[in-house]
Amino acid sequence: MIDDTHPRYHELVSRHLQLNREIWQTLAAAAPTHRIGFAYRAPSRAAAARLMDLLLDRTDFDVRVEAGPTRGRISVTGTTPPMRLSPERLDRWVEWMVAAGLTQDCEFEGWGTET
Repeated sequence: MIDDTHPRYHELVSRHLQLNREIWQTLAAAAPTHRIGFAYRAPSRAAAARLMDLLLDRTDFDVRVEAGPTRGRISVTGTTPPMRLSPERLDRWVEWMVAAGLTQDCEFEGWGTET
């Protein structure tokens, strides 16, 4: 599924992996498992729906398409089930999420979790 040939793939992955490293210490100290929230920016409702379908088909995530606060902005958001994380697993997850979004012309904006 990971297609690292997309022109934006390496730029997005690099940015998100740096964020992973910055917050890992806080995350690891908080709890062994986490439910991760995530968001994508979509260029259209059709692209958002395709990404939502892909995520629902390939994962057990809760996923929804939402109109953003800015007119015309469409987002795909969701949460994972609780998962046990390590720095390596978090990085692989981010790489997959970036690639999944790009296959549907959507850009992974990031993730978060409650600590």
